[in-house]
Amino acid sequence: ETAWGGHHESDSDKHLTFDGNNWALYFELAEGDDEVTVDLIAGQHYLVGEVTVARVNGDLDVTFDLVDGVLLGLVHFHVADDYDGLPQNRPGNPQIGHFDYQSDTWAIADKVTESEFTVEDVGDGDLTIAAHAEVWIVDDEEVIDLRTE
Repeated sequence: ETAWGGHHESDSDKHLTFDGNNWALYFELAEGDDEVTVDLIAGQHYLVGEVTVARVNGDLDVTFDLVDGVLLGLVHFHVADDYDGLPQNRPGNPQIGHFDYQSDTWAIADKVTESEFTVEDVGDGDLTIAAHAEVWIVDDEEVIDLRTE
């Protein structure tokens, strides 16, 4: 299942979606703010974890932390100065294959529930962030397909 980091739609002034015909989310870290934690939402409605970004000496420490019963697959992550700097096609859908950070392994085989990495030299200005993950919901070691639930 695809999952995006962002603010829940109940937090409407911070709930930011790409312009394309999809539900992909992005979020912002304002100049002067050191850290933000957002929901990791799968299938548009399922809270499956959190994404935390923290500014440390001009770098950005990133953590994907999943709830019990959810396993992490591939991770895609991009940081830009503004929305227009996020890779997207002409209709405004995100192009995760063009994101700057991409994990190169399928973590699900190792039953991973957390991913941490650092994006270097992001500075201290406003940041616009797209955080995408492929996740699997499991129950007694069996994968659950959210599309059929």
